[in-house]
Amino acid sequence: TNTTFDWDFNFTLKNPYVTPFLNVVHEYVNKGTLLEFGAKRTCKFFEDLPLTITPSVTFVYRDDKYDWCFPTHGFTERGNTWGIATMKLQLDVNYKITDNFGIFAKVAYCSLIDNDLRDIADRSSGADYSKYKDFAWGGVGLFFVF
Repeated sequence: TNTTFDWDFNFTLKNPYVTPFLNVVHEYVNKGTLLEFGAKRTCKFFEDLPLTITPSVTFVYRDDKYDWCFPTHGFTERGNTWGIATMKLQLDVNYKITDNFGIFAKVAYCSLIDNDLRDIADRSSGADYSKYKDFAWGGVGLFFVF
């Protein structure tokens, strides 16, 4: 598979209300830049239950040198687009079983909101890459805190 080399910088403003965040990714092989920005809020509904729910919204800005915004390798056309490319709505649920161990579940909906990139996805040959324009995903797992 093709490999890229990135520098990642993450900034978060933690506060008791809404947590804005910014992730800066610079792909130094192509000299492309990707900015992920958004907001999230962690809610605890029951004081006695170690359960948290975190809804978030993320937007992705990319310049024309950055290849793609989420895993869609195989596109045959790169395009010269830049701007806000994708949006992701996500819901995370965490349940701490002990202080160092717990389970989580997450579900997300991703959408390619840049019209030019949507058109490129429609025109791409090979597999059905247009399926990457809008999709949902989710998962469950375990987490450890050290």
